[in-house]
Amino acid sequence: MRILNPSTKPYSPNWRKLLEGQVSAGVTNHYGEIVLGKNAKFSAKAIKSIDFATVNPLNWTAEEKMNDLVNQLLHNYNIRYNEELGRYKREKFNITIGDELPNGVLKLAKVYLASKRKLKVG
Repeated sequence: MRILNPSTKPYSPNWRKLLEGQVSAGVTNHYGEIVLGKNAKFSAKAIKSIDFATVNPLNWTAEEKMNDLVNQLLHNYNIRYNEELGRYKREKFNITIGDELPNGVLKLAKVYLASKRKLKVG
């Protein structure tokens, strides 16, 4: 069983194709902290340093069409991120807590024994 760590970053060529060479209009996260300053160019290194789970999806560039594409891509990423995070937490919970068996017991098997008797007439 393979469990993915949900904090892995989704760096894909889509981000690079979409944003490389564009000029930033100021990228912030949900807490208001500046992730990428105004008039900075998007580079592969800058894109890799962005935490996509907490970044604000609005107003990345001056172009409205580009902002819509970024917003849609981030929305799809957040949906997938939440699915993976939920799956990761469920699997981690199942491994740490386990089933309703006592500690050290992997499987519960019930065995019923019957004694063999000879039948007599009468």
